[in-house]
Formats: sequence, C-alpha cells, structure tokens
Amino acid sequence: YGETPGKWIINKKLEKAIKLLNTTDYLIADICFLCGFESVSTFNVQFKKNFGVSPLEYRRTRHLDS
Repeated sequence: YGETPGKWIINKKLEKAIKLLNTTDYLIADICFLCGFESVSTFNVQFKKNFGVSPLEYRRTRHLDS
C-alpha cells in the first residue's frame, strides 16, 4: 500500500495525537503516551518530521487560529 507497516503505525499514532491536540488540553507528554510512543523525544521527532513543527508549536498555532 505504498508504506511499510512501521510507517503506517506511526502515521496512525500521529493522527490520534493531532486529534488529541485539537480537542483536549492534555499535556504533550500525556498525549505522547496515550498515542503509544515510548518517549516524548521520539514523539517530538516523529511529529516534527511529519508536520514541520513540534507538538507544542502546533498547539500554539492552532489556538491562535481559533
């Protein structure tokens, strides 16, 4: 389907993270673990790699747009 199983899993975790960032005020660390990442640093790296900003920057920008 054009991506490895590992990449597919990461994408699903990040989709859930985006939803939680948009709909809750959970701490970034809590979202990290709720989405199945094993460390906040790994979560931050994967998030920034996929979206170009850190989870915190994403949340701040979203709040400015609201």
